[in-house]
Amino acid sequence: MRISQSISHIDFLPTLLELLGQTKPSHCPGQSHVPLLKGENMPPQNIFMEWSPNRAKTVKRSSLATRRQAKWAMEESTRAIVTNDGWKICLRDRDLNELYNLRVDPIEAHNLYYTGKYDAVIARAGEMRFIAGRKRPKIVSQFNRGQSVIG
Repeated sequence: MRISQSISHIDFLPTLLELLGQTKPSHCPGQSHVPLLKGENMPPQNIFMEWSPNRAKTVKRSSLATRRQAKWAMEESTRAIVTNDGWKICLRDRDLNELYNLRVDPIEAHNLYYTGKYDAVIARAGEMRFIAGRKRPKIVSQFNRGQSVIG
């Protein structure tokens, strides 16, 4: 069975537990998506992801990056949202932000963030993070000369 809507990784365990007839522990985040597996409808949800780096340890050198590049990447914090209508936005502390329309560009080949054409999508994604109880991101682009679009 193929499920077309996005599901967060935190929903896997509650789903598996329900399939096994087990009760989900109270400290376990996420919700079961067994109804989708049974062909029932569930309202689509936005998926939130966050990368908080381990700043204590930096790998030496690899074939893919120098130590300096690896350290930069390991210290970079990323917050991402995949909306239920197919947009993905990644907000970073120091590196380039990204915006993709996954319905048109599922392999994320064309970053739309800095085109200046999708400010409403960027603002809506930022508002969704705020509603979800997270701190509002400061969204900065080369087009607004460092002024915050949100926040």
